[in-house]
Amino acid sequence: MSNPQWQLDRDQMTQVLESMSNEDLRILYGRIADQLNSRRSAEKAAMLTRFDVGDRVEYTAASGKLVRGMVWKINRKTASVVCEDGNKWNVSPEFLRKGGGK
Repeated sequence: MSNPQWQLDRDQMTQVLESMSNEDLRILYGRIADQLNSRRSAEKAAMLTRFDVGDRVEYTAASGKLVRGMVWKINRKTASVVCEDGNKWNVSPEFLRKGGGK
């Protein structure tokens, strides 16, 4: 929590949360989750602006293998990448790096 005001009000927030009903807590949880998802989507959209169709990129797959390819489409949340081995993957921008040789 970067805002100093939130630091001061943490104890008050805890007291309010403890006094809320389960239903109110579920509603609050849903709103917090919606806000976090909205922020994540905005962050991904901003990250995607670093890439253009035709860019050579690389990323490390879950297996640990370095994958190289070319961006062939920019989607709302991912970049579609055609890999050197011919496979096509939708990759989240936080995993992509410019480069990738050839």
